[in-house]
Amino acid sequence: EAVRLEDLVSDLLEFARGGALRREARDPGQVLEQSVALIGGAQIRLDLSHAPKKFSLDAARMQQVLCNLLQNAVDTGAAVEASCATEGSALVFRVRDHGAGIDESERELLFEPFHTKKATGTGLGLAVAKRIVDLHGGTLSVSNASGGGAEFVVTLLANP
Repeated sequence: EAVRLEDLVSDLLEFARGGALRREARDPGQVLEQSVALIGGAQIRLDLSHAPKKFSLDAARMQQVLCNLLQNAVDTGAAVEASCATEGSALVFRVRDHGAGIDESERELLFEPFHTKKATGTGLGLAVAKRIVDLHGGTLSVSNASGGGAEFVVTLLANP
């Protein structure tokens, strides 16, 4: 319980924290690879074939977003794919699982603080992730993928 309370307080502080980003030109493919390594996601299939070599972002905070999305996908117990690519002038990260997908009624609540279906979750992970993406001037969206599963898409504009 003490560890759970510590996690909750940390998540609350992260959710409340705004502040300026520390954007710098970084390799977004490497940020995604490091995120996969941090969660121990050796089973995640990565596609970095269309990833740019440099993009202006706060790498540490974007890694936090990606770790959350990747861990949630791995927690489904199904196959997981992640990619990084440019689409026009935008940078797009995609994290897809091949699980059951997300109920329509759940989609509207996913990014709300304290909303969770996990027994040990705080319900702040996706809310924090959305806040970080918003600070980057980007969008975080979710949809059910054709063929099953959920797909989260982070889109960052080159010059917000």
